[in-house]
Amino acid sequence: MTRPRIGITLDVEPPAPGSAGGLLQIMKLPEDYAKAVAKAGGMPLLLPWTRDVGLQREMIDQIDALLIPGGDDIDPKLYGQSPHPKTKQIGPDRTAFDLAMLSLAEARKLPTLGICFGCQLMNVHRGGTLHQHIPDVPRESPLVHSKPGDRMNAHEVTLQRGSKLAAIMGGGQLEKFSVNSRHHQAVASLGHELVATARASDNIIEAIEDPTLPFWLAVQWHPENLTNTLHERLFEALIKAAGVHKISEPQS
Repeated sequence: MTRPRIGITLDVEPPAPGSAGGLLQIMKLPEDYAKAVAKAGGMPLLLPWTRDVGLQREMIDQIDALLIPGGDDIDPKLYGQSPHPKTKQIGPDRTAFDLAMLSLAEARKLPTLGICFGCQLMNVHRGGTLHQHIPDVPRESPLVHSKPGDRMNAHEVTLQRGSKLAAIMGGGQLEKFSVNSRHHQAVASLGHELVATARASDNIIEAIEDPTLPFWLAVQWHPENLTNTLHERLFEALIKAAGVHKISEPQS
């Protein structure tokens, strides 16, 4: 049986100064995402951005699950706010493409996993809002969610009992575990149909899901960097859900 095909969207950046190619943008992806998908049994397929609606539909028809990876910050106007001085906006082409792919995936009940930026975008897609700069959020016992230059800054999160995430990470028996943390933004108000499934000790939301869909889940941390740990279970669960979808939903 062929591997389930996991579509991964790409980051979009302006060309480097002095680079060949004139005004051509750069599309890229840290290799950890593709490696994590492949190790879990999936076939990673990289999805280049396009505003061609027909091509977007062809892309979604060719995959069995969607993964929205990390990136910079979402334009705050998409959730009704003005930019914070610390907000570093991601390119509009990636944002538009990822939102389009999320809409198509959602309509098909396609298994979807969001990571970091992907988590925030899935919330905004559903009408939710974000904390634009966590250090400015009033908290009783604030954690450091991001340390400059430290990609493995870590803290614990507490799982919501009965959630899909809790079932994935520990069969419903695990209450807390450590995550890596390098984000300065986070989910604030939840989008419609979404529930918070993990929180840090300062009550910052660290994971969300839609319990009405077979697999619509997102985390704020970076499981792709945590090989040979329980975090690989997230990718294994995505591949399993993609395999079920592949069998049960013939492609159009």
